[in-house]
Amino acid sequence: PAPHAPRESPACAAGEFAVLANTACGECSAVCEALGALRFVAAECNASRDVVCEPCTVCAPGTFSQPVCGVANNNDRADTMCAVCTTGFFCPGGGKRVLCPGGSESAAGSNSSADCGYIH
Repeated sequence: PAPHAPRESPACAAGEFAVLANTACGECSAVCEALGALRFVAAECNASRDVVCEPCTVCAPGTFSQPVCGVANNNDRADTMCAVCTTGFFCPGGGKRVLCPGGSESAAGSNSSADCGYIH
């Protein structure tokens, strides 16, 4: 067969993007949640691609998630922010913050229950 001119992108409506080698339009994803947990929208949908999803930051021990990445955080438009673990808590990692047991205390940045002690 004779070569032919490349097909032009379809005129997709607002909220759609070109798919199938630019021969059809697909509906833009609203959030990344359907693509797997712990992802956020790093770039919005445009005429040539769907939203771009990136993995959420996982907070290291001694820090906690504030706020946690996901739909509840700016409608899935913001990554996790990690904060230094606060006094009276320990933060074992993965964004978790746990109250020291039995009214014990800990220094800021603690990452283990062993860091909690009683003040005399």
